[in-house]
Amino acid sequence: MTGQVQQQLEKDYINSLLGVDSQQRTNKKKLEITTNIPAIHNAGITDDSLYQLILVAGLKLAIPLSEITQAVDHTNTIIKDGMLFHHGEQLTIVNLAALLRPEQKVLETGTDSKQYLLIQHRQLAIECQQILEMETIEKNLVCWRNENSQRKWLAGTVKQQGIAILDLAMLQQMHNSE
Repeated sequence: MTGQVQQQLEKDYINSLLGVDSQQRTNKKKLEITTNIPAIHNAGITDDSLYQLILVAGLKLAIPLSEITQAVDHTNTIIKDGMLFHHGEQLTIVNLAALLRPEQKVLETGTDSKQYLLIQHRQLAIECQQILEMETIEKNLVCWRNENSQRKWLAGTVKQQGIAILDLAMLQQMHNSE
């Protein structure tokens, strides 16, 4: 099976799970595909309950799909001094594995990760080992963090599904203050 056929099958499967019909698909901006990464170029998506799941350090993390500009494979980028260069853009790499498990020795940024989610309006490149499926997360199922939390980057958790939701604004703020 060719990569394009497999990607189309995955896209159709995800759309069927989300209940997106062909009329809704034509109303949304066409998704951009970079190499063999799932299509998630989502500038036109505004549903705030739709999240992209990623795998980092063995944990499932969720990022609001509306925040993600594009997914890229490490082979299509230049990585230097904690920065990712892609199509003329320079983004700060966020090493979530080091943030999630600081007690463990984490490999240097860019050496263990295979894929990046680009959050261009925040100038961030979220590195991950694997891009998983998209998931609809109902707000009432989320245990949102409180202001006293030590994990400022954590927006909330969905305990039943074992998912942690990232706070991208806080991640940006943390990286800007370094």
